Amino acid sequence: MKRTIQYSFILIGLLITCHGAFAQVTNHKIHSIFIYNFAKYTQWPASAQTGDFVIEVLGRSPLADELERVVANKTVGSQKIVVRRITSPDQMSVSHMVVVPSTESRHFEAVQARLKGKPSLLITEKPGLGQKGSGINFVIREDKWSYELNQATLAENGLKVSVEISKLAINI
Repeated sequence: MKRTIQYSFILIGLLITCHGAFAQVTNHKIHSIFIYNFAKYTQWPASAQTGDFVIEVLGRSPLADELERVVANKTVGSQKIVVRRITSPDQMSVSHMVVVPSTESRHFEAVQARLKGKPSLLITEKPGLGQKGSGINFVIREDKWSYELNQATLAENGLKVSVEISKLAINI
């Protein structure tokens, strides 16, 4: 099991090092793989470990299609993963993860307010949102995909990420 985790993160590390142009073309695939791994290697409180494992994607991003392909027939623990598409923060329900693509960043503060103190992981794709309180924020640094990890936000929401996720992250 530990070896599988290590191999998964080595593969992810290799994907991160893709050149910027290649990364731009494949970002939905890469982000989907990362999101699935974040789901697997994040510890949620016991109260969030029943029912389906829900990932909400805000807007009409192609990321939702790719994420559905990546997580099809997969689970987090014993929870079936379900991807829900929402068009506004008002449609948010109880979810484990909320993904706000860069095209929907104008809704960041509304989403963040709705998730405050709840065991949910907010994932964004715009520079600066990690510092503003996103749990995980995808960024391009030196023409390579990477992600920022905001440990304070995760702790406020009762979430803990694995050491492997932290090692690959830009910790803020």
